[in-house]
Amino acid sequence: MATTVYERENCHSNSATFGTGLTLFPFFFFCGSESVWENMARMCVKTKRLDVATVCLGNMGNARAARALRQAQQEPELDAKVACLAIQLGMNVSALMAS
Repeated sequence: MATTVYERENCHSNSATFGTGLTLFPFFFFCGSESVWENMARMCVKTKRLDVATVCLGNMGNARAARALRQAQQEPELDAKVACLAIQLGMNVSALMAS
């Protein structure tokens, strides 16, 4: 799937929505901006999509967070795994768990 220069330069499009997480994956795959991957990883915390978050962390180059998420996969509860991801991204875990 080839992208044009216009698509790569405009990867911060406001018309893009997160959807199920995988709908925009090919779109973001060609975007080299670390901030896009970080924002998508933050959306993964809210939607609890850890599979997409793993890809985001890899593209961010955040090896420490990726390792922590792999270790958290041994936890039985999904919320514990999501909290681990949120901590690695510097998000407020207590506010996320209250909603």
